[in-house]
Amino acid sequence: MPVAIDVWADQVLAGDVRAISRAITAVEDHDRQSEELLARIFPSTGHAYIIGVTGTTGAGKSSLVDRLAAGMSAAR
Repeated sequence: MPVAIDVWADQVLAGDVRAISRAITAVEDHDRQSEELLARIFPSTGHAYIIGVTGTTGAGKSSLVDRLAAGMSAAR
């Protein structure tokens, strides 16, 4: 049985890893509930950074992203 959108949004905002995982999958799959879910959590979002990293295999993308994440965590 699907979880009600308001409950799901509350779970995502509370940091529930499973709810967040389901939300990511729903958005990626263009699930009909994903737009409503995003609309409910959007007012609570902060000032996120979106960074795209591309490159060939073995170029160091994962290492770079790991360092960026560590740097951002330390800066908080």
